[in-house]
Amino acid sequence: MAAFGNLYDHQTKNGIIIPQTSSVKATIEQAFKDIFGADLSVDPETPMGRLVEAMTLLFVDVLGVNAQNANSLNPEVAAGAFLDSLGKLWGIDRFENEADSDYRRRILESQSRGNGYAESIRAAISQVTGTNACVVLNNPHKDVAILPNTKNGIPVEGHSVYICADCEDTDAAKEAVAHAIYSAISAGCGYTDNGFGSKVSVDIEDTAGATTTVVFFRPIQKNVEIHANVRSGSYTGLDIIADAKAAIEAYVGKHKMNTTMTRGELITAIAADNSGIVCTDLYFKIGSTTLSEVVLRPNEVLNITTNDVTIG
Repeated sequence: MAAFGNLYDHQTKNGIIIPQTSSVKATIEQAFKDIFGADLSVDPETPMGRLVEAMTLLFVDVLGVNAQNANSLNPEVAAGAFLDSLGKLWGIDRFENEADSDYRRRILESQSRGNGYAESIRAAISQVTGTNACVVLNNPHKDVAILPNTKNGIPVEGHSVYICADCEDTDAAKEAVAHAIYSAISAGCGYTDNGFGSKVSVDIEDTAGATTTVVFFRPIQKNVEIHANVRSGSYTGLDIIADAKAAIEAYVGKHKMNTTMTRGELITAIAADNSGIVCTDLYFKIGSTTLSEVVLRPNEVLNITTNDVTIG
């Protein structure tokens, strides 16, 4: 039987490429001859030849889609929206009108910084008991950059990080966060000291007796109300209002900082967590203003309690 191989047979330094169409066609022709005999005619004017052509086009299309999907996960070659998604994994958002080549370079440079890049620092902070969420913005370049974007971002000094952690307001919690940051940050990386949030400074002494001041911020709380109307589709639970409220609170608890939360996200969250509940309307309120979305800057945390979620 002819061997069709796999995409790893076509892996190059420029990502995964698809094989030549002529090579795919030859493989399919051989597969048919293995089945029906070596004397099978696959000339283009024969029915079998036409079938080979159709299968060749189908195989090439599938291989192309698979290669595109694989390359979209590779920061070396990903482009457009795929590159944006990879950048977000490392906490690096695209600058306004930034070209793929420049954005790709920033992502790869940040990866090369070892355990000091944003994701490592976030992971260390997340292990601190009582810390609900955190934002780490990393600027590996010499000039100040507005991160994660120029519309809602914060100025981060060159070769520095801006860190905002929603930790408990106690000395012990603040010191624990500072030590977590110190354990993960790369040598030579500075701290942005720009006053966005409630500033925390903790002096940490290393084994050689040298003192380093770790700087991070606690976020500003953004008080928001959420109002939703629901009805039963195929709901079979005991308390539709309580279940809808629980779904909202669970989703908000995981998306509290540095995000734009939309009504559509929460409507989807209700449906996903509680099969059979249909949300017919949902909106946010900040003070007396009704909104369809809430924008949280890197120094803001969404603050809602059970009393702030109303289900009708």
